[in-house]
Order: sequence, then structure tokens, then C-alpha cells
Amino acid sequence: MVQDNSVNLAIAQWSAWAPGLADHASWRDWAAGKKAIEGGGDPDVSFVKPLLRRRLSSLNRMAFHVAWQCLPEGTAPICLFCSRYGEYARAFEILTCLATEEPISPNAFSLSVHNTTSSLFSIMRKDTTHSTSIAAGAATLETGFLEAQSLLTETPDASALLVYYDEPLPAFYEGHAAAIQVSAALGLLLRLPQPGAPAETTLKLSWQASGEHASGEKESQEEAAAHPVLRLARLLTEAASEDTLDDGRLAWTWSRHVAAA
Repeated sequence: MVQDNSVNLAIAQWSAWAPGLADHASWRDWAAGKKAIEGGGDPDVSFVKPLLRRRLSSLNRMAFHVAWQCLPEGTAPICLFCSRYGEYARAFEILTCLATEEPISPNAFSLSVHNTTSSLFSIMRKDTTHSTSIAAGAATLETGFLEAQSLLTETPDASALLVYYDEPLPAFYEGHAAAIQVSAALGLLLRLPQPGAPAETTLKLSWQASGEHASGEKESQEEAAAHPVLRLARLLTEAASEDTLDDGRLAWTWSRHVAAA
């Protein structure tokens, strides 16, 4: 018997953000090569009260922005926040202070943990429903998707908000971790596929042992180092229908499917 190493979830809504790209139209232009990721500034988080907004890092702001764009009013989905490096900018600041024997900010320390974003998002929404923070190396987004499928299988009528966000590491690590080159975040509101639902878009994630792709060619270093948000954005904007990442342990393949109307 052949084991089916795949999961499939329907996309109810998606949102992505990177410098210069804030809506579906701009992401489609980027995928078509008509627009670049450039410029500075933080995404709009005006929906957050000022007292809490002041505590948000640029990383938090990205995650909040895409998460908020995916939330239907009055709903409380299962929340999963995924980041390979998380609040490392804050953690590095603390480490630098320790190395130079300077005082450490209690506020910076309290906001340096990996679940900072999920905690602050729950506080903002006064939401006590299930929330998870995930870090799993190069396969962090894939692991989050698997976790979402597992939780939705237990609660079939629920929806899951999967948020991935990452930014480049401090300059000290330049040349040592090439996986994240730009700041970007992605939000996906997911549910179990509905049999017979017309025009339903689903994402399928499958995996196999690490090695060569079916084509017999290994992906380039540049392809392997692409930000997970950028890889998936090509599928969501219909610029691609499949994408594979070999993390050295497993080869993960994303594919997009649309049910017939």
C-alpha cells in the first residue's frame, strides 16, 4: 500500500505584504515581473490601539497586517503564527547588550520570545481561542500548514488563520543565513475542502524524502533561498501552479487546484 504523503486545504482568503506590495493587484504585478519589492515603511496597522501599537516591532506589524486582512468580522478562527527566526532582532539587541555589559531593557526582553506576535494579536482581539507559534527551520511554513490541517481535522467546522512572517537577520549574520533576503508576511484563512464546492481554490502540500526532483534536476541555491512568502505568492497569484523546496531532509511540493465551477 502506497502512503499518501499529502494534505489539502481550501483557501477562504489570503493576504501578503512586502515593501511596495500590499494588495492582490500589486502581488500579481510582482509575479509578472512588472513590479519590484522595494522601498521602506511599515504596513498599515491603524486598527491597533495606540498603546499596543507602540509595542509592535516591524515584524509584528507585518504579521498583524496580513492577519487582519484575512479575518472576517466577528469570527474567531484557530490562529497559527509561523516564523523561522521570529523576534531575533530584539534577541540580538539583548545579546549585544550582554556582550558589552550594558543594561537590558525589560520591555525588549519580554517581547523577544517566539510567541510575541501571537500573544499580542490575542491581546488586541481579546481572544482566548487556540493559538500556536511555530518555528521549524526552512520548512516552517510547511509545518504550519500541516498543523493547521491537523487542527481542522479535529474541528471540521472551524477555520484556521495561518500567518507566516520573517525578516532578514541582523547584519552580523550576513553570509551565514541566506534563506531570508527581504521582509515579507503571508496570511491564509484555511478550511477543510467542501466536496462539490464550485470554484473552490485549494492548496495541496505533499512531501517525499530529500533528493532530486521528478525532473532529475536540483533547484538552484537562489531558488532554495527564496522567502517562503514569495514562493507561495507565485501560486496564489496564479503565476505558477507548483513549487518545490528541498530542505535537505524532505522535498516539499506545493500545488494549487481550482474546482470546476
